[in-house]
Amino acid sequence: MTTKTWWQEFYDDNLADMLLVRSDETELQQTLDFICEQTEIAPGVAIFDQCCGIGSVSLPLAARGYHVTAIDQSAHYIERAKKTGSAQQVNFIAADAREFTCDPKCEAAINWWTSFGHAESDSGNLQMLARACDSLLPGGKYIVDYLHLPGVLRSFQPHVITRRQEVDGEHILIRESTIDLQEGIMEKLWSYLLPDGSRVQRESRLRLYMPQQLSSMLLQAGFTEVELFGNISGERIHLDSQRCIAVAKKAVK
Repeated sequence: MTTKTWWQEFYDDNLADMLLVRSDETELQQTLDFICEQTEIAPGVAIFDQCCGIGSVSLPLAARGYHVTAIDQSAHYIERAKKTGSAQQVNFIAADAREFTCDPKCEAAINWWTSFGHAESDSGNLQMLARACDSLLPGGKYIVDYLHLPGVLRSFQPHVITRRQEVDGEHILIRESTIDLQEGIMEKLWSYLLPDGSRVQRESRLRLYMPQQLSSMLLQAGFTEVELFGNISGERIHLDSQRCIAVAKKAVK
C-alpha cells in the first residue's frame, strides 16, 4: 500500500489562487531577469523547471523564447497549467522531482518558491538536487530558491495572515508556524477562510537547512560551484536575508 505524503493533499487550488498566481508583474519580470542573468542563457535554449506548480514561472520563461520542460508532482496543477492559453509552449509533465531526469538534457534548471526540503530525510532531498544535476548539460546552472534559515529565525513570525480579493469575495489564509530546532523541521497549519463561510485546513513540514548545508548538498549532488544570493536583485546573502537562492554549476567536461 502506498503511503501518501503531506504535499499530495497540500497543493490545491486554494494555495494556487492565494500564492501562486502572479499579480505583481514587476516582481515577476525581476524574477525572470535574475534567472536568465544567473544561468547565462539566451532565448532559444532549453531550461528545466523542477516543481513548476501551475506554471507561474515556466510560462513567462517560454514567452521569452526559452524551450521549457516543467514538472510537478501535482497532476492537478499540471492540468491547470496546460489549460493556460500559451501552455503549448511548455512541455508540462506530472512527475516526482526525486525521480525525473530531462532527456535530452538542458542548459539550465530552476527550483523556485521553496519546493526543496519537503522530504523527511536528507537523502530524499538530496535526490531532488541530484536529478537536477543529471538533467543538465556540462557547464549548465541550477537555481534553488529556498528560505534563509538565519533570517527566518531572526524575524520569526508564528502567525501570518494573507488576504486576496477574488470575484466571489475575500479569501483569507492564516499560517501558524512552529519550529522544532532539535529535529530541524518547520511545521505549518494553513487555514483558508473562504467567502462561503467554509474553512479548509492543510499541514506542511519543511526540513530546515543552513546556507552552508544547502551548498554542501549541492556539491554532493554533483555540482562543482555554488554561489548564494539573498534576493532576486542579486544581493549577496547576509544575516537578515529572507531568501537563500543558490546558483550551482555543473562541471564542464
